[in-house]
This record gives sequence, structure tokens and C-alpha cells, in this order.
Amino acid sequence: MAVALLADPAVQRAGIAGWVRATLPPAAAPALVARRGDRLRVGYLSSDFHDHATAHLAAGLFEHHDRARVESFAYAHDADDGSAMRQRLVGAFDHWVDVARVDDDAAARRIRADALDVLVDLKGHTHGARPGILARRPAPRQLHYLGFPGTLAFGGVDAFVADAITAPPGCEAEFAEGLLRLPVCYQVNDSRRPVPAPASRAAAGLPEGALVLASFNQTYKLTAPFFAAWMDALRAHADAVLWLNVPHARARANLRAAAERAGVAPARIVFAPTVPQAAHVARLACADLALDVLPYGSHTTGSDALWAGVPLLTCRGTTFAGRVGASLLAAAELPELVADSLPGYARRLTELCADRARLAHYRDHLQRGRATLPLFDTAAFTRAFERMLEDAVSGVAARATAK
Repeated sequence: MAVALLADPAVQRAGIAGWVRATLPPAAAPALVARRGDRLRVGYLSSDFHDHATAHLAAGLFEHHDRARVESFAYAHDADDGSAMRQRLVGAFDHWVDVARVDDDAAARRIRADALDVLVDLKGHTHGARPGILARRPAPRQLHYLGFPGTLAFGGVDAFVADAITAPPGCEAEFAEGLLRLPVCYQVNDSRRPVPAPASRAAAGLPEGALVLASFNQTYKLTAPFFAAWMDALRAHADAVLWLNVPHARARANLRAAAERAGVAPARIVFAPTVPQAAHVARLACADLALDVLPYGSHTTGSDALWAGVPLLTCRGTTFAGRVGASLLAAAELPELVADSLPGYARRLTELCADRARLAHYRDHLQRGRATLPLFDTAAFTRAFERMLEDAVSGVAARATAK
């Protein structure tokens, strides 16, 4: 709730820290353990090792680890969904450990017995997390990556993985833990993701010749100032429609009523159903422009759009959760689609709605760049991620030696 609603990073951190104090167990002190062997022993802790957004992003990272330098361990506390993604993930790790049916003590003992150098938590404060495992400190260095877009403010986590855009220099006070900054975008993308054939607009329920503005962010992210900017654009461009994924009937009714109050025909909002990932990427190609929001912007949703060849218009926020879109666009080599204010975002939206050729140019750039853009270079990302892990572990080893 703090990440979704609060734009003040200090208030956000205070809210999260207060929830942690009231809810989570105290964490043990980190053990000072020297490096365990020639290969870096890296564990990943998650309940998202199945057909899930985290897996769609990170599967390639696990597969691209250099087996000569890294020995990887998955600690899965979710159920096997029988999906192709689950099978792929099982094959991506050197060791697959199911801890779903054991308590936190037993899971921590198992992880400790594996003598890791570093444990990477992929959940944070999200549904299905097991912070009790982290509280028992089964690894000498424990990091958080990808799952939660803000400080965890929890003693079981030593460092948070970011980049220089999502966590710019000078923002360190926003995080209770140390920051580990990757050199490009913090968010991994999977270069093996399929590129399905585009769906037709008719199949997606969209007008054939319309300018399609899409925001597939979850409903709670749709904030009034950004919706107002979208309505301004629709009033100015009679051929434009707004394409949303809003599953709740009451929310749909509220949005249609808001559009009518803004002088926009409610029928110009088209609601898309929830569909499997491949079908979602196929239909995304029907959009001309993806629209970001604040204070909690597009993360996986933004990467989905860019992978499908749809440019993303974003506004740089004041917190990690609001800066991800800017990081994605920098790695997609489209920094001009990052506005620094809501008025700037609104002006850029108006300009883009009037320039179909520019939108087509961006689409071509993204489609041609799937094999070359830094955002989609999983192998290069993995090398940088491994260097970051090495540096993090070396710091622990240095302290252990000094002691």
C-alpha cells in the first residue's frame, strides 16, 4: 500500500518500516563467513517459480549463469503448476530445492547446509513471501531483487538491487538497506520470450483505424491526474481510444462515468479481458502507445509493451516504483519518452497523438532492437549481475578476514 499510494520516499520508508516492526520477526545478525569455494554459490528464494511475471522476466538470468563461475540453487516455496515455465526453471538451476512443505526453521537449515555465498530473495513484501526464512540468516549475504519496488526496511535483507535511474545518487536515505546498482537497467528481461503473431484489432475488440492508447497496469495504479491527461488527449483526438485491463465491474463503471464527466464518450474506453501471457503479448501489438502512471508505474507491464514493439510514455517519479519506466526506456534507447513532470507528460502525449509517423518509427526501433537493445540483452545483463554478486560477497569476505 505504501509503494502504491505514497509519492514521498521518506513517508514511504517510514510506513514500510512501521509495518515491518509490527509484523515481521526480528532478524538474526549476519554471519561473517569467508568465500566457500571456487564457484560463487548463489541461491534464489521465491514462490514465483511458475507461470508468473517474475519468471517471465528472470528465466533467462537463471539460464545464462556461467556454470564455471556460478553454482545456482532454487529454493521454491510454491506449488508446481505443471506449466512449461516451471519445467524450464527446474532445468535452469544446478540445484532445485522444494521448501514449500517445510516450516521456516527447516527451510533455513537446508539453505544453511548448502553453504551459500549469497541468497537472493525475489519476493520482498509481496503475497507468498517467507520473511521468516530470511530472518534466520541462512546465508552470510542476503539481497532483495525484483519482487518488491521499494525498501524492505527489514533486518533480514542487507542490500537492494537497483540502478542509477531507479535509485539515483543522493537517494540512499530512501532505503534502509544498502544499494547495489547495476550498470544499465535493474530489470532483467528474457531474450528467449516468444514473439507471437500480432492479434487483429477486430479480435481485440478495437476499432480498425483508431489511435489506440493502452495502459495495462493494474486498476489500483490508475490515478486521477493521469486519467485526466488521457481524457484531454481523447478530447483533442477524435480517432483515439483508451484500452485498459480493468477486471472489476464497479471500477469499469467508475471510469466510464469519469470519462463522461470529462466530455469523452464512455464507449471510447475499451476494456480488455485477462488472458494468458502469450495471448497478451500478441494483442499488445494492436496498441500504438502504452501509457505509464504514477506514483507506481509500469514494471513488467512496461517491459511487455516494449517487447511487443509498443513505445511507452512515462513520467519520472519520486520513488523507485515511479522511476522504473524511465529506466526501461533508457535501456531501450528511447529517453525522449520520459517526461519529468505531469504537464510535460501531457504535452508529449498530445504531440505523439498527432504524429503517427513518430509512433511507427518507435515501433520499428523496438522491433529491430529486440536482438541488440540493452534492455533485452539477457547475456550481458547476467554478466553484470554476476559481477555485482561477486562484489557483494567480496565485501562480506573482506570483513570476515579482518575479523
